[in-house]
Amino acid sequence: LLCVDGRLLAVTFFRKRLELVDVEAAHIVVSTVCAGGAKLWQVVVGSAEVRIGFVKSGLLRTVCAPLSQSAPIVLATGISATDIRAVCAIDVQVGGHQMHVALLGGEDGHIRIIKCNDTQLDVLTNVRRHRSVIRCIQSIPSICLDGDANRFVLSAGAGSELRCWRLDSSSSDDELALVDWAQAPVLDDRDIRIMGIAVVHREFDGQIIVWDVSAFITGTVDVTKANIALEAVLKIPNVHQSGVNTMCARVNGADIVVASGGDDCSISLTWIGSTPPSVQSITRKELAHASAIQGVSFLGGFSICSVSTDQRVAVWNQHLELQDMAITLVSDPSALEVSTIGDDTQIMIAGIGFETFTMPCSYQ
Repeated sequence: LLCVDGRLLAVTFFRKRLELVDVEAAHIVVSTVCAGGAKLWQVVVGSAEVRIGFVKSGLLRTVCAPLSQSAPIVLATGISATDIRAVCAIDVQVGGHQMHVALLGGEDGHIRIIKCNDTQLDVLTNVRRHRSVIRCIQSIPSICLDGDANRFVLSAGAGSELRCWRLDSSSSDDELALVDWAQAPVLDDRDIRIMGIAVVHREFDGQIIVWDVSAFITGTVDVTKANIALEAVLKIPNVHQSGVNTMCARVNGADIVVASGGDDCSISLTWIGSTPPSVQSITRKELAHASAIQGVSFLGGFSICSVSTDQRVAVWNQHLELQDMAITLVSDPSALEVSTIGDDTQIMIAGIGFETFTMPCSYQ
């Protein structure tokens, strides 16, 4: 046990993992793989950082990590029994006030709406319409049919399923319903897994495809009765060497900027002209992470935040030059989302667990 500035910290071991636990707040401050408690180790806690030293394979190894002064927000036990593969954060009007929520999707095919409070996360809605795993969720900004209280999101995943949902807050001041609004026709090849949605679509072969999906999100067609065939307006091959795991898009005047990450451990920035749709340029950062990249999201301007299976969260500028890097405590991270709450920018990491933390103002 260690006492630092009135905080009681406990050093614990599970197999070959050392964890420093804040006893009162009941959260893990630092977690790292070491040689186990039976080997030589030492933990030194300062006012702002933790230094861990241990002997492994005959070598002295050290780890230095920041000492968080507040507990990270993590999902309570039982909210999801399987891995979370997608997260999307949005602000909605509920009962005349603004509510910050996160939509989670994963291996069990459920979409859950989580209300993000300062000290806890509450489940508002739990719906299942997908037959299998949900791999991506994306909000559709500035599209409303009957009032500002309604927002729309797209979800997609295994079996080439692509669905459109409406967030309905008209039933109660404290409730937020998820209405199954529309579904795109299922492709002939049901083995295709849609890995993500922005304004574009990505697959396992490294290409990016731009689709026009306005027909079933603007209400111009009764999609419950019409068989809408989506047409690709642009195909961009070889953006990555293999599967494209994650993608986000941002409008830049009349153009679109797409950030993507793949199994090849690289990050790409693709600039697309809109009239007509065409590729203007592609910038790549090879070996941006040590393993497959699972999430990318834009920060302020065209700075990018990324997360990988290596549990590293990185910040890049628009030239894909590394600006900062940190470690997430979420195992097997599968999705990343960036949202703004007041003056703060929050990064959400989802995988086997869920974590949020504040982004420094210098990167916003």
